[in-house]
Amino acid sequence: DVTRPEDISRLAKEASTRPAVRTLANVVGLSPAAKDFHAVMAVNLVGASRVAEAFLEVLEPGGAGVFISSSAAHMQSVPEHLLPLLDDPLRSEFLEDLAAILGADADANRAYSYSKAGLNRMVRREAMRWGERGKRIVSLSPGLVASPQGAESYKHSPGKVSMFEAVPLGRECSMLEIAGVVAFLASD
Repeated sequence: DVTRPEDISRLAKEASTRPAVRTLANVVGLSPAAKDFHAVMAVNLVGASRVAEAFLEVLEPGGAGVFISSSAAHMQSVPEHLLPLLDDPLRSEFLEDLAAILGADADANRAYSYSKAGLNRMVRREAMRWGERGKRIVSLSPGLVASPQGAESYKHSPGKVSMFEAVPLGRECSMLEIAGVVAFLASD
């Protein structure tokens, strides 16, 4: 459970007992279908940030951390006044402060796009620190992905239907296609 620091610590400790851990694929995420602002932010941004922190020392030199983001991170700009807050997701009052600032706008849709934008910012900030240790950290922002969670989103988001209608290929990508890109990004 990436919302529980002790679970992440336990996973990192277990991984560190294995020989030559070279790849971290952080594919954990909640879509707006979760309908819970706090849960989406806690999993997509806070959890991912904790995982990046915990695995920095676990991965072998030459290793890579690949964090799944979303094209939603690039479709709506984050207001400038929120950026310092999104850049500090491990602060103890992060979720409460963000919800208070957003007020009535603190919904799962906004949480999704802001959490993924925050994730991309985290990866860019961490790139130098990881690089100094001979490791890479990257994010991947896929478009529409065929998944049970994604299918649920169509029921609650008219915007997602119009996004699908605009896809030139007329289909979502598969999870296997995303896995192939992750494998490439993690490769030498």
